[in-house]
Amino acid sequence: TTFAIINEVEITELARLKASGASILTYTALLTFSRNKASCFPNLETIRNYLGNHYNLRTIQKALKWLSDNKLIKRNEKTSKKRFVLLKRLISHTPD
Repeated sequence: TTFAIINEVEITELARLKASGASILTYTALLTFSRNKASCFPNLETIRNYLGNHYNLRTIQKALKWLSDNKLIKRNEKTSKKRFVLLKRLISHTPD
């Protein structure tokens, strides 16, 4: 079993922005795939499978767009090893 650790900064930001359930679950899935790093590279079908196929691909696409529009993630090319960069995670891992 793999776990995602979501920190207080991320939770507070998702709440402040009134994130939808799909956005929160998609973000949590990205955290799991990142394995405590600031980026990951799952494809949309992998995210969908990870969420138990309870969301269609269009919903996941909308969630990723919302996360990107709200500066929680940065999306790169589909073939990039850093396809999704978790911006709040990147900030929280930056040394002081």
